[in-house]
Amino acid sequence: MRRVAARCCVLTVLVNLGCTASEEGGDSLTIGTDDSGPTGAATITTTTDEGETQGDGDGDGDGDGDTTTTGDGDGDGDGDGDGDGDPTTSGDGDGDGDGDGDGDGDGDGEPCFEVDYQFSVQPPNILFVLDKSGSMYDYWYDQGDLTLKWTSLYNVVESVTTSFEDHVSFGAKLYPSLNGSSCQVDTGVEVPLALNNASTILSTIPGPLDAINGSTPTQVAVEEAYAYLNGVYANDPQQTPPQAVVLVADGAVSCSQSASATEAAIAAAYNQSPNSIPTYVVGINISAFNDDEMNAFAQAGGTALPGAVSFYQTTDGQALQAAMNTIIADAQSCDVILDPPPFGADLIGVTLNGTTVGEITDCTTESGYYFPDAPDLGRIELCGAACDELKLSGDVNVAYMCPGGG
Repeated sequence: MRRVAARCCVLTVLVNLGCTASEEGGDSLTIGTDDSGPTGAATITTTTDEGETQGDGDGDGDGDGDTTTTGDGDGDGDGDGDGDGDPTTSGDGDGDGDGDGDGDGDGDGEPCFEVDYQFSVQPPNILFVLDKSGSMYDYWYDQGDLTLKWTSLYNVVESVTTSFEDHVSFGAKLYPSLNGSSCQVDTGVEVPLALNNASTILSTIPGPLDAINGSTPTQVAVEEAYAYLNGVYANDPQQTPPQAVVLVADGAVSCSQSASATEAAIAAAYNQSPNSIPTYVVGINISAFNDDEMNAFAQAGGTALPGAVSFYQTTDGQALQAAMNTIIADAQSCDVILDPPPFGADLIGVTLNGTTVGEITDCTTESGYYFPDAPDLGRIELCGAACDELKLSGDVNVAYMCPGGG
């Protein structure tokens, strides 16, 4: 497949949709989908009108671009007849001097056209790590009524997964496991990550009124969660979107496991590069006695809130719903896959809602875009205010330009 971009007309190509655009009497572009390539990848082919004739403008009728009455007819004015604009007697005949015959000056032998693409954000991976210990079968208030804490958590998971499942890949890890001892944690995850995964998650975790029991083996649960997400990344580093863990707990680490080791595992996942995995920590009516432990987890996971309480402390069902909504919004991806990739890092123009977005070097302090996988140019990430705006709009325009301005 040949990548091209068109000066003859301005095109917006919506990935996943095929369309055609052409101009009468000149070059034409055909745009569609390539069934042999990645799903939804846009393909562009060109055809050239070979029958067009143009004069040289000098009025002598010889077509070579000089004012003598004899000429070579090639229009470049050098008298050698090859049309490439240099005085040697061999050439490509296009007048640009690069020797490839396509006239765009880049030397690749194929014509270059400039094209505008519109790309959508890459869906993030969000893995719930859910506490189903016996204390989650205690009561608290939800909408003013006494309700099981697990019932509230189930309802919140149902709400966010059904609301966001078409643009977030959700998965679930339970601790302790569904079947086994009170401290058992199964290898891997109960529900692997996937788009449109709400029904699978809700049918796998205990129902809203199901009896649950067990202790709180948090350390092994998060270790298994990170091992699974690292495996997802290792399987396809270039296509893996940003990943995050949402850790929900109603008490301290137990089962002879260590809060410090849990904190270390959370910190290691967040600090690793590539594939940094932040961890959002949600407390279900956590007692003040356990605040320090949960604060440390949130700080280690890179999601600490300002103030004395660093984690998302919730004291009723409404607060739990609000916290989860905030987390899902914050974890939305600002990664954009560029398919096909551009000709060069300096040959794109990025606009968001009509405003130019500049290239940056530091995503933590600047607003703009950068290539996180450079020198691979298949993905950009928007940062700062640009990321916030992208989360609202959902897509970004990227103009592809030609090498050498051709």
